[in-house]
Amino acid sequence: MSSLDEILTPVSAWTDVPRIQRDIDTWTAAQRDAFLQMLLNRTEYAKDKAAADLLALVGDGTWAKITSDGGLAVTCTNRSGAKIEAGFVVEPYRGWDVTDATGDFLAVDSVIGADTTNTDAGILYFKVVDAGADNTIEAYSDDARTTKVASGTDVGKAGGVVALAEFGGSGLTSLNVTVDVGVSPSATAYATFGSLSGVVLATTSSIVPCGVVYEDIEDGASGWMTIHGKTMVRFTTDNPFNGYLITSATVAGKVDVLFDLDATKVQRAVGYCPGRGHVAGPGIYGACILTLGRTWGV
Repeated sequence: MSSLDEILTPVSAWTDVPRIQRDIDTWTAAQRDAFLQMLLNRTEYAKDKAAADLLALVGDGTWAKITSDGGLAVTCTNRSGAKIEAGFVVEPYRGWDVTDATGDFLAVDSVIGADTTNTDAGILYFKVVDAGADNTIEAYSDDARTTKVASGTDVGKAGGVVALAEFGGSGLTSLNVTVDVGVSPSATAYATFGSLSGVVLATTSSIVPCGVVYEDIEDGASGWMTIHGKTMVRFTTDNPFNGYLITSATVAGKVDVLFDLDATKVQRAVGYCPGRGHVAGPGIYGACILTLGRTWGV
């Protein structure tokens, strides 16, 4: 019998292997115990090593973990301006880089609703209007500052964070500008769509959902969002059917069920619902097998 045959031939007990059998015949009880202990030690080492390697990937405090729902979650930062509760769909948020020669405009953030119709290919232009005791901070979609898209009041010219409101139905629903104390009416600045810096609630009919919040995340804090596998999502209405889920057309961060094949709606894909939605706590929850990015990414 060849050595390969010896390896592949089933044995009824570990002592049936010839080479071990010859050695064991001469082993003392202490040697047998030592051999068995070595096997146990190697088993324990392999188990501990595997556990340590897994913990490095999925343990809390790292960049990713496996959730109790059976999904893969990664860390994210909430940039929405308010708490995002578990089950809401989110989309990427990009920061804004401010260019200001005088240094009066310090930051632009919490921008929601910016698109090609209310920005200059990702650029917003600002100016200050003297309103007596206050200053008005205005945002425009053109360098000539003729098309206003948002406006807010710097009360008492105290500076700090000024919340700008949508103007003229521009769709720019949220915008915060941080200005210096007593910013001059002559000050101008512009902000350019910058790098990814967190997530916000998916806008209605969003085609770029990137995850579902796994646990409540306070504004500005980091938390977990599920990006793959199974998770729980929030429906706009009670869902008596299973089916494909898309970003809601009426409520930011929630999902609707897609009943009919529609290429434009499929671009809003979040995942597949294996069962009906049900009431559980604040809102209507349902299970979802995520298929994020399959219609718009690689």
